[in-house]
Amino acid sequence: MMEKNAKIYVAGHKGMVGSAIIRELERQGYTNIITRGHKELDLCRQEAVEDFFAEEKNQKIVERMERYGVNMESKEQPAGDKLAGMTIVVTGTLPTLGRKEAAALIEQQGGKVSGSVSKKTTMVLAGENAGSKLTKAQELGIQVISEEELLAMLK
Repeated sequence: MMEKNAKIYVAGHKGMVGSAIIRELERQGYTNIITRGHKELDLCRQEAVEDFFAEEKNQKIVERMERYGVNMESKEQPAGDKLAGMTIVVTGTLPTLGRKEAAALIEQQGGKVSGSVSKKTTMVLAGENAGSKLTKAQELGIQVISEEELLAMLK
């Protein structure tokens, strides 16, 4: 049995991606939960995920979580409406989020993610090396935000 003060790393951010896992761990009394972006933990690699689930001890943890009533199915419903009605373009390299992870956060809050900038675009989430999408957004006078600003909007 793992000690309740052992460090536990969770991919995602409290209140967003990974929040259900964080809440369940807190409910069970774990006190040293550390959140990191998927990119930072390198959990996006399929091999790492396969290796995790191949280990018998991890299979037992998943079985135990199911017995405790943790829902193992995704319901693909927005978690909120903070970005409802907004169309957001994600471009460039973000500091901690991958583009897919950023898109998932936007969609979880009711926003729509687009692959191109147009007059219908509400804002552009831009990281380093954003390129032509950033230039077009600036030409059209569309609001440009950073990852940090997006995360602050979602709190």
